[in-house]
Amino acid sequence: MPVLAVLLTFAIILTMVISMEQDDYKKSLEQARISYVKRSKIQAQERIDKLIDYINVNEQLLREEAEEEIANMVDLAHRIMVDIYNENPTLPREKIIQKIKDKLKDVRFFNDLSGYYALFDFEGKCVMHGLDESLEGKNMLNYQDSDGYFFIQEMIAHLKESASYAMTWRWKNPRDVTYRKKNRLWETR
Repeated sequence: MPVLAVLLTFAIILTMVISMEQDDYKKSLEQARISYVKRSKIQAQERIDKLIDYINVNEQLLREEAEEEIANMVDLAHRIMVDIYNENPTLPREKIIQKIKDKLKDVRFFNDLSGYYALFDFEGKCVMHGLDESLEGKNMLNYQDSDGYFFIQEMIAHLKESASYAMTWRWKNPRDVTYRKKNRLWETR
């Protein structure tokens, strides 16, 4: 009988030790899981922060590239207009404008070919629009973008005081489904 008592005591003690070890193991496992999740969240946040920085840097570089391309395209249009004028000094104004329109209307730029020329007079009349011919001849002085911004009025006001003006507004081209930001460098020369 004493052997049975010893075995029973041993079994009870062993069960208690195993139960305590299981509890410690479960606690340790839960702490490891919590620690892993915290480290994973920190690493994920660091990756997200790096990605956001990368996107911001690239967005700025793309914006600068686009601004440079816009300036180059404006210079090209100016050279074309000056050449047309110098080659045809005796033509009436309307014929010179038509020659300019013929040269610039179908020109597209930017990688996605979304860039085009638009010409306005100082009263807000659209002289040429490279994408939407229906706008030509219309006075767009009171046109507003999707945010209510009178961008033609602002452009004209600035160009009366300065030879160039860069601006951004929201516009929807005929083939677009939604409004998008437009960046443009306006110049008078």
